[in-house]
Amino acid sequence: MNINELVEDIKIKTKDFSEIEKVRYVYLRLGSMFYFDSNFSFGNSKTRHNIYQSCSPRVEKLNEYLEKRIIICRSLSYILRYILRELGIKNEMGYENIERKIKHTYNIVKLQDGDTIYLDLQEDLENIQFKCRPKLFISGLTREELEKIDKKIGYISDEEYYYDEYFDLLKYNLCYFSNLQDKVYFILQNLDYYYLTKGYIEFRWFYSKSLVKLLKKEARKIHILDSLNLNNENLLCVYVDLPYNNACYYLINPNNRNIITLTREEFQNKMFNELTFKGNNPNLKLFKKDTKN
Repeated sequence: MNINELVEDIKIKTKDFSEIEKVRYVYLRLGSMFYFDSNFSFGNSKTRHNIYQSCSPRVEKLNEYLEKRIIICRSLSYILRYILRELGIKNEMGYENIERKIKHTYNIVKLQDGDTIYLDLQEDLENIQFKCRPKLFISGLTREELEKIDKKIGYISDEEYYYDEYFDLLKYNLCYFSNLQDKVYFILQNLDYYYLTKGYIEFRWFYSKSLVKLLKKEARKIHILDSLNLNNENLLCVYVDLPYNNACYYLINPNNRNIITLTREEFQNKMFNELTFKGNNPNLKLFKKDTKN
């Protein structure tokens, strides 16, 4: 399916939708289709700059993004802008400086009724791919009004509600575990409830943020490493600092959700024989607001 075929399919499926329902449908559909570029995420400044500069609004490039399903904020904003304009919905791109020669890109929609909607789809990819409430669809609608739209377009139903509610249940059940190691394992076992297709970067972002939200100050003892196995598959490594200079390790394959529990010695053996690590800061980001009960 090329970009114009996608537009035609969206036009058919949103034929009886209001303008804002069309915007919401496109936002959620694209959010489930595209994955953030790991080469950009793990690359140095030169690599990120080259990827950023290669982005283009030309139809040929939009078709290329659609075929590969790999994007960054700029290319995804081009796709979203193109589709909405083909639906007759006015929108422009907004920019925010993040580093030299690279600007974070998002979309600003002007509805016919005069309302303005801010769409930061790249930042919402992880939420959509875990079926959470989208956080960066900024509109004047209430939570209840957005929920009604999401049910109409099929994002949620009475049987499959927002993952946020299940997340709160996870948080409640942590009180039954006394040590950090058991808490982490329980979270990792139950975090991916809907088992939807998602990209590795979205998987990593969601797991990292969720561990911080659920464990609060204890998250200081949790670390994240990104690795590749011998089959060149991405594996998320979560390791926990334990008393007496011990540690336990968990290797998670996002493709099959298998969790392998390792001792320090077992992990070191894999590290030297089976795994390749990508450069990143292993410490979870812990903000002041995340430490509050």
